[in-house]
Amino acid sequence: MVGGSFVLRRELHEGWSPTDIYEIYETLITVRMNHGGVFTGLPGRRYVNGNVDFIDLVNTEGLSLHEFDKMVLALGYDRDEVKFYHFLIPQSDLDTGLRPLVNNQDVLNFLRYAPVSGPWNDQCIVDVRARTCSCRQWELTGIPCKHSVATNWNMAANGSDVVPESWVDNSYRLSVTP
Repeated sequence: MVGGSFVLRRELHEGWSPTDIYEIYETLITVRMNHGGVFTGLPGRRYVNGNVDFIDLVNTEGLSLHEFDKMVLALGYDRDEVKFYHFLIPQSDLDTGLRPLVNNQDVLNFLRYAPVSGPWNDQCIVDVRARTCSCRQWELTGIPCKHSVATNWNMAANGSDVVPESWVDNSYRLSVTP
């Protein structure tokens, strides 16, 4: 999403390549969307009778299940139609690597496999509600990592009510007794 939008392509080589843009905007990815088909049974699961489209310029920052809903609407599906989202772990087969996308925690799991890196190859995904970061330092120590601190500053600068003290594990709080 550049400026809050994405680009739908029907063919893999349809006139332009987003590669040059991706070199500048490192948080952008292309999502290959298989849709309209069905899965066969196990073992040897396959996806049959479906279509493949490519969604370019998808911004991994702020990616949520809602964004996937917008992508599916762009493909022409009805808003009220029941949809099930899944992703395939790279280099896995459909029997063992298929994962559901039903909530934003699943989207964070999806992003673990997205080829994204910041300018110093240290971009991480922060979930402020769950108090987690993909660098895992926050979960391991109970102290917010540098990525969560940067998120805190970004949220405060954009008008969010942020209480950073609530992000630190209680075991690190000072207690003063009179």
